[in-house]
Amino acid sequence: MKPQHALMALALVASACLALFGDKTPADQAAADVAEPVDRPARTGAPGQAAPVPVSPRSASPSSAASNGVVTILRLRERAPYAPRRGQALPEAALFGTTSWNPPPPSVTAGPPPPPQAPPLPYSFIGKKQEDGAWEVYLAVGDDTRVVRAHSVLDGQYRIDAIRPPTLSLTYLPLQQVQTLNIGTAE
Repeated sequence: MKPQHALMALALVASACLALFGDKTPADQAAADVAEPVDRPARTGAPGQAAPVPVSPRSASPSSAASNGVVTILRLRERAPYAPRRGQALPEAALFGTTSWNPPPPSVTAGPPPPPQAPPLPYSFIGKKQEDGAWEVYLAVGDDTRVVRAHSVLDGQYRIDAIRPPTLSLTYLPLQQVQTLNIGTAE
């Protein structure tokens, strides 16, 4: 065994003895044993010289105590406002609060709502045909087929404005918005 291991084992035994046989005074009793203010002379002069005689705080005024070099040691403060006892929750203003280094979230300003938009076209292109100089376009909606020509109304919601390959222009009647559908070239 190395000397380091023996030293660590000895330290472990010593700390176990302190834990078992150390001071077992409850915290409440230890707080009650704190003495009232004590007067101690201030250290003046070189080491080894006699210290001044302390003056009792009851017989002297604070100004005379300060002039005589007497230092008053005040009673210890209670820990309760700063740290909770075992089993208690932390107070609102914790001793060590949390700090976030994240930037604050951006402020959201509610602007006017966007204008209503026409729904996407429910029709898909099937084919087209030119007859007597006018175009006919075949559109599918679900399992149904519609044949449309220029300036006709489709399902009461769409008006066909123009058929000019490669596009078909429709107007959504409730909002008067123009939409286009790709129908391929004129070939």
